[in-house]
Amino acid sequence: WAASHLDAGDDDALLDWKRQGPDPMRAHPSSEHWDPLFAAMGAAGRAKPRTVFEGFEHRNLSLRSLIWD
Repeated sequence: WAASHLDAGDDDALLDWKRQGPDPMRAHPSSEHWDPLFAAMGAAGRAKPRTVFEGFEHRNLSLRSLIWD
């Protein structure tokens, strides 16, 4: 869900993850995992992120890493 909204540049949906995300309270009961993403998005302005690494650990822990050029 997050990857597709990042790729689409849908910042509004990402910022509204508690209402729009799939089962958000189960996946992320608090915002500390989202906060670094939002800080990077704000610092990048309108630049679009690019994935530099993608993978999973323990079948459910995303290791996706982004860069804003």
